[in-house]
Amino acid sequence: MLERGVSDSTFIFGMWSESGGTETQLTLLGQVTDTRGRCFKVMTSVWIWGLGKRATNRILIFSGTNRFLGQYDAMMVDDLPDRLEQGSMVFVSERAEPCVERVDLTRGLPMRFFLASQGEFVFY
Repeated sequence: MLERGVSDSTFIFGMWSESGGTETQLTLLGQVTDTRGRCFKVMTSVWIWGLGKRATNRILIFSGTNRFLGQYDAMMVDDLPDRLEQGSMVFVSERAEPCVERVDLTRGLPMRFFLASQGEFVFY
């Protein structure tokens, strides 16, 4: 998926069921080049596990050569970015009040950022 650059398609590995098993859903949102010429590929990951269908949600960041650089953890599936647009991750929230928030990646990867609708994200 990273090598081929297939964006905006979700790839599912495994299958969760009530009797066991896990499922991983990966979506490559695309890539961003910052002002220093560094390329970052942004992917969302949803890992579904456990009898209660729990999910571990992450924003994964890779280099232009597909090397894993780190991740931002998200509490809920709805906290993941919906798309990349003009060098920014775009988050659309339909919670209490609909809102759209953006995180600009053209100046590099922030070590942390705060979204009013979702809370704080920290880069690991």
